[in-house]
Parts: sequence; C-alpha cells; structure tokens
Amino acid sequence: MSAKHLLVNPQAVRDTMGVYMIFLLDADKILSCAGPSETNILIPWSVSGHRHVYTGEGAAMRSRALLHLCGTIRDSSVREFLLSLQFSKNVLWPASSETLFAMERRLTGWLIENSYVAFRACGYVGDVEKDLIRRMPSPFNIAHNSKSPFLPSLKAERQKFRDHLETTRQKHYRVPMPPSAWLLRANHLAGLASSQSTKPLT
Repeated sequence: MSAKHLLVNPQAVRDTMGVYMIFLLDADKILSCAGPSETNILIPWSVSGHRHVYTGEGAAMRSRALLHLCGTIRDSSVREFLLSLQFSKNVLWPASSETLFAMERRLTGWLIENSYVAFRACGYVGDVEKDLIRRMPSPFNIAHNSKSPFLPSLKAERQKFRDHLETTRQKHYRVPMPPSAWLLRANHLAGLASSQSTKPLT
C-alpha cells in the first residue's frame, strides 16, 4: 500500500510479528550515483515505478515500518542513506542549506508522497528477512547483503554525512519515547487528520 494510505488507515495492517518491504518511486534514478550500471537489477522488483530498496522485520511490523517513514536517521537506515545522498548529490530536492531537523521533516514529506510499503505477517521473521534480502536487491540493507553492488558507495556517502553532522555539532532533536506515542502526536505528520495535506514540507 502507499505510505499515505498507511498513515491515514494504520488499522489496515496488524501491528504484529512479521516482515515489511519499502519501495521508493524512481529509486533506480536516486541510486544511479551509487551504482549507475547496476540499477537495472531493481526494475523487476517494483510496483508502479516504486523500486524495492529495503526489507526489515520486527515484533511490531507496522510500527517499525512507520519509523522508516516518519522517524529519524537514528531509527532508520533508509532515512540515513537517503539524507546522505541528498547531502552529497541532491537526489531528492534542489540543493539548499538545511539543518538536520529541516532535512528530516522534508524527507518525511517526501516519503509520504513517494513510497509504498508491503507487509507479511509470519513467524521466524529473521529467517524470512534474510531469505528476502538474498533474493532481492535490497540496496539499503547492510546485514546479510554482502554482495550488494550499491553498499560500498552508499557507505562512503553515509560517512561523509555523519562527518558533516559531527563537525557541525548537530545533536539529534527527538526525545526518546515509544514509537506509538511519538508517531501519533497531533503535530507530527503521522498524526495528521486525513483531511489535512501531506505534501512535502518546505
């Protein structure tokens, strides 16, 4: 389902043990800077132009997936890799001078508009996750994904971004709290009423 549909109708997915997969619109174009000759491997694993980029597992799969959509780089390797590429390559929006706080908010808006999420309730989630990562490109997965052609370049871009955040002393802004409480706050995108806009923030 689309990220927007999931945020408006979270009850459509049981928050139970299982695996989830994240698909991004035009991910092949986004990742072309990390492996231009390899992006064709993403095409077979796509839904309506949204390419598979990540597989995860959790005891509460819906909550875990929502953290990728609306959390922070501390919650999500998907978010950290995307912001790393935005920082160095401007792959999501035109270049601008932004704080981490502003980039996180803007990324949340972008993900709501440009991602799909798939779910599979199951047991033995670790085994299922490993099998899917082995079978699918999974460019943003690090564990169990040593053969990925994207990871060396992505890790290098991530380190540049981490160095930048350390140099500029940008401490993380989110106060730790249970995901369910944080995601449903009225002033957070995941807590917006369905009648409100979910366009990317500027």
